[in-house]
Amino acid sequence: MGPVGSARVHFARALVLAGRGQHDSQVANISCRLGRVCLHHGSLDEALDYFALGQLAAAGPGDEIAASILSMNSAWTHARKGDGGQALAELDRGRDRFAAVDPADVPSWAGFFTETDLSVMVGAVHTDLAHTTNPATPEPRFHLARPR
Repeated sequence: MGPVGSARVHFARALVLAGRGQHDSQVANISCRLGRVCLHHGSLDEALDYFALGQLAAAGPGDEIAASILSMNSAWTHARKGDGGQALAELDRGRDRFAAVDPADVPSWAGFFTETDLSVMVGAVHTDLAHTTNPATPEPRFHLARPR
């Protein structure tokens, strides 16, 4: 078993423990991380399953940031699959949940997710949609200038 398989096993064990402990925030956290492993390794349907599980765990009050993160990741996955309608619906849901976040309620695991991260995810979704819904779109070429 390689590092990806090992990561999946460890995250799956953690998910079971978080579920047994009825710690919804950690179920959302671990589901998101498992989903990202699947997303980055091409298991898109499995990624969507983990993001959906996380969204169920993040359905309560005070879990808006987790719900936003999961919706944005779900949007990215749908974009990778070429499902533009669902990707855009999840983007809207993610933005709405982010707008409802009370900064005092953000769990430590989700503290990284700021307006900048939200914007980056929007860009990732639209970039993948451009390639999956219009395969003739050329790969973007970025030229970064060094500061002088």
